[in-house]
Amino acid sequence: MITSILLLIVLVYTGIYFLLTLVFLIRKRRSINETFTEGKESISVAVVITAYREWRIAEPLIRSIQCQSYKDFKIYLVADNCSEPVSVQDQSNLIIIEPISPLHSKVKSIQEAVHNFKSNHDAVLILDPDNLLQEQCLGKLVEAYQQGFEVIQGQRVAKNLDTKIAALDALGEIYYNFNQRLIPFVAGSSATIAGSGMMIEYELFKDYLALFDQQSGVVLAEDKLLQMFVIERGKRIAYKEDALIFDEKSTTGAQVEKQRTRWLKSYFDHLGDVFSLLFKCLGNGNYQGAFFAFMISTPPFIFLVGLIFVSGASALIFTPESFSWVIIACCFFIFSWVFALLFNHAPALIWKSIPWIPVFALRQVFSLLGFKKAKKDFLATEHTKHFEIEAVWSARKKDFRHLNF
Repeated sequence: MITSILLLIVLVYTGIYFLLTLVFLIRKRRSINETFTEGKESISVAVVITAYREWRIAEPLIRSIQCQSYKDFKIYLVADNCSEPVSVQDQSNLIIIEPISPLHSKVKSIQEAVHNFKSNHDAVLILDPDNLLQEQCLGKLVEAYQQGFEVIQGQRVAKNLDTKIAALDALGEIYYNFNQRLIPFVAGSSATIAGSGMMIEYELFKDYLALFDQQSGVVLAEDKLLQMFVIERGKRIAYKEDALIFDEKSTTGAQVEKQRTRWLKSYFDHLGDVFSLLFKCLGNGNYQGAFFAFMISTPPFIFLVGLIFVSGASALIFTPESFSWVIIACCFFIFSWVFALLFNHAPALIWKSIPWIPVFALRQVFSLLGFKKAKKDFLATEHTKHFEIEAVWSARKKDFRHLNF
C-alpha cells in the first residue's frame, strides 16, 4: 500500500511536466496578443529596489534601469540598515529612502517605498539589488500590462556562471522558467512568481500589502504569498520570456545552504495554504487557479528525487513488478530537465556542471538543518560582486537569440 502511494505521488509530479511539455509542443508559442487588446498608452511604473545592509550592490541595477528604452518610471531605493549613507551620482528618476530604524524585512521595505511614492503610479515592479535589466525589459513588461494582465513575471536569468555552483543554480532557474512559468502560461494557466522581476497593478498590490499591516516577525515567502493572493482573486499571472532580468547566482555552497533553507522552509510552511487554495478554486469553478495550486504543490527537487529513490527501493523489496513505473517516472523527470535546457539554449558551462549535481544536492540536504534559524532571520543572501549590464549582456546575448534580440 505504501509503495503504491509513493509511486502515485512520484508519477503524478513527474508526469505532469511531461504532459505540459507535450501541450506546449502542440500549441507552441501562443502570443498574448490573441486574447487582449491594447489599453492605456503610457503606464507609470514604480520600480522598487529593496537593499539590505549593503546598498552599493544596487548601483549597477540603478544604471541599467536609467538606460531603459521605456522612460515612464521612477526608481525607489530602500536602503535598510545599510552601513553607510546612500550616495548615487546620477539621481535622475531616483528616490532614496533610508528608514530611521532597521526594518529587517523585504515586505516592510516594500511598504516603506509605497508610502513614499511621489506619483500616481499604475504598476509596481519589484527588484532585488543584485538584479540587472536588459534595456528592453521594462518596455516588454509594460506591453503585457497594456494587453490586460495585472501581474506579469519577467524571465530571470543568470548574470554569472563563474563557478560550478553558480552554473547549477542557473540550471535550476532554467528548469523553473520553462516548466513552472512558460509552459503553464502557454497552456492557459498562470506562471509562478520568481521573487523579483514581477510587475503588479498598483491597487492590487496595495491590497496584498495590507495583509501584512498587523503582522510582525520574519516573512520568508512574500512571493509565494503574492501569487496565491493573485490566484485567489481570480487573476492570471502572465510570463514575458523576452523581459530579461539578470540575477546573481550563488557561487559557494554556503550561499546555497542559506538560500535553500529559506526556500525549503517556506514550501512546508505554506503547503497547507496551497492545498486550501486548490480546493477553494475547485469549489469556485476556477480550474486554471486549481491547476496552478496543484503545480506549486510540487515537492522541491531534493524531496522529489528522494521520493523516487524511496519508491524504487520499496518497489524492489515489496512489489518488484511495479518497478517499471519507477523507471517511467525517472524518464519523465530526466526528459523535463533535458528539454528545458535544450529549448532555452543553455550555454555549455551549464551542461558541463551537470556531473556536480550530487554536490549541489548535498548542500540542499545541509540546508534543512537551518530551519530553526529561519524562524528569526530572513537569511538574506550576501552579494560581493559588481556586474554592469553592458558586460553581462555582451557575454550572454548569444544565449537569447531565440528571443529575436
